[in-house]
Amino acid sequence: MLSDFKCLHALIIVRDGVESNDDQELPSSFGELIHLRCLDISGIRIKCLPDSIGELYHLQTFRASYVLEKMPNTTKHLTSLRHLHIPQIELPPEIGRLISLRTLPYFVVGDEKGCGIGELGSLKNLRGELDNYNLEKVHSKEEAESANLSQKQDIVQLMLRWSTENREGENCDESVLEGLQPHPNLRILRIGGFSGKRFPSWFSNLSGLNNLTMIMIARCKECEQVPTLGHLPNLKSILLRGLDNVQTIGSLFYGIDDNCSSTSSNRVSKTVFPALVRLELQGMPKLTEWLEAELPSAVDNQELVAFPRLEYLEVHGCEQLMSVPSHFPCLKELNIIALDSELPFTSICGIKLNSLTELQIYSIDGLTCLPDWLLSNNQNLRKLAISYCNNLTHLVPRLEGAGVSLRDLFIYNCPKLRELPDDLHSLNALEKLNITGCPNLETIPYPHEMMESSLESLTLKGLTNLRNMEMVIGWYCSNKMPRLSTLILDVPMMNMITTNSSSLSEITAGSSSSGHDSSLRYLSIDSTRCDEYSNSFVDAILKASTKSLNILSLAGNNCDDQSSGYLPDQIQHLTALSKLFLHDLGNIQEFPEWFGNNNSFSSSLQLLHINNCKKLRHLPSKEAMLHLTKLSYLAVGRCPLLNLKKIREISDDDDSEWPKISHIPEVYEDGNQIPTHAQ
Repeated sequence: MLSDFKCLHALIIVRDGVESNDDQELPSSFGELIHLRCLDISGIRIKCLPDSIGELYHLQTFRASYVLEKMPNTTKHLTSLRHLHIPQIELPPEIGRLISLRTLPYFVVGDEKGCGIGELGSLKNLRGELDNYNLEKVHSKEEAESANLSQKQDIVQLMLRWSTENREGENCDESVLEGLQPHPNLRILRIGGFSGKRFPSWFSNLSGLNNLTMIMIARCKECEQVPTLGHLPNLKSILLRGLDNVQTIGSLFYGIDDNCSSTSSNRVSKTVFPALVRLELQGMPKLTEWLEAELPSAVDNQELVAFPRLEYLEVHGCEQLMSVPSHFPCLKELNIIALDSELPFTSICGIKLNSLTELQIYSIDGLTCLPDWLLSNNQNLRKLAISYCNNLTHLVPRLEGAGVSLRDLFIYNCPKLRELPDDLHSLNALEKLNITGCPNLETIPYPHEMMESSLESLTLKGLTNLRNMEMVIGWYCSNKMPRLSTLILDVPMMNMITTNSSSLSEITAGSSSSGHDSSLRYLSIDSTRCDEYSNSFVDAILKASTKSLNILSLAGNNCDDQSSGYLPDQIQHLTALSKLFLHDLGNIQEFPEWFGNNNSFSSSLQLLHINNCKKLRHLPSKEAMLHLTKLSYLAVGRCPLLNLKKIREISDDDDSEWPKISHIPEVYEDGNQIPTHAQ
């Protein structure tokens, strides 16, 4: 058939619409399409190509899918090929004969003849992106230079990667990297697995990488110094990751030496990292000091400016770090993670810092509180997240008007946190408040109406000593949180009761008399105790959310107390409820009669998920289940006494609940789909 299309210039093969995982083959007669310029087989599953592909001497573009495993050795004859789009597989030998190539996304150095780095030398027209793998198989600077990377002016994105497996003893990585100097037009450079101790001289060449905008150096475990980068005028992003042996970041990084003096009698300004916007230091376990950028003491007619445009800084996994620079005039986002000492954090957040908009603090053992000036100086701070700071006892004593722009406040797993600022109510723009895993926190300061009106999401979980939970619930039930759409509570209810015995009745009365239109869409309550207070609070919240609540998740603790089988009656009045999740209701044996018999609830529920209710034997009656007219998805997990097996005609299984669910389109038990009539 192919003989009828010998003049074809472009061929795109797509699947016939029938899903199949079967592999397909191209006929050897493909070589007859000698006029073909473009061949695209990315739409079909082809693992291997026939040798006759090498006869397509005019082919300019070839594209294959991820299934392709091998290119034939005859590929070297495709001398007109310009664009090669294939998955990362072993390239055929003598790829260097394809002198017209412009697009070669990667090159894997091999040991076989015709697979060395020198194959790149003749590919003078390469452009765009080039990723190089297995550079440990390059053995000298001269061999590396044979790739002629320094002459490939159209390569703008380059990756140089060494394998880190089974590499012990001496290596020649330093000389190889010296020979892989790229063209000055390069914009993005990634280096991975390099095992040299120092980076090559071309990093510090004043004009060698002037167009570079982004550099990533990762998993270079033997490096003892970071490269010189401060002089690069267009560098916007730096990521240094996994430099295990680096102990100090200092003058070499900035590109400052003793030759900085100026012949001018006037004071001259010198800027390092003039365009840098993003800087990340990750996984540098031996790093102890990151020094300030300073001119040599002999220079007295210059002033130094460092990081004038830096907006994002991340310091992650530098456990021994003790000192960092303190001047970041434009810093907006700071992520500081997994440090032993609080000193780097307090240094970065010095008294002069006033530009922060987002701050994330994670696992800083030495941190007991925030700097007093942090919030007051950074009036544009929108997000503050503090997690796993084991010794944090408080944020700041008082906000005193600070934090006026704060929208998100997250505090996770700070076991010694005792108190929040007394004037938390001054956060009048706060939209999300999440406090989780702080067992020593006893109270949440009563909010001012301004904060109440802005709050959209409230999460209080793992606060085992919180004493004023009934107050929080009262705020909502009394319509003092009109914008609240998400409420997540996970606390032991008995501990939340203050000495005010009238609190419960006031909350219940407030929820029944307020008559307000709630905005609450998602409610999750995990009660770690089973008691009348817990049940009453749940009822009060549900009563205040009758017309708005869309998703409800209720969890108990599988205790043997009779109340652990309690399913709130108020659920039947939730007219907008579409998804209901029930977990760990240890004493529930069957659903109440009202489940499925109420028109408003029955006509809205679409998904029901029941999990770990170990005594549950019966679903609602078949009639009640049929009243759930929109229920299309039922999932049951870890309910060993609930029998959902399909009743066969030849059996008589009176205990099976299958007839009650046979009309539901999707039913799952412990992750396995159960066949129903609706499928």
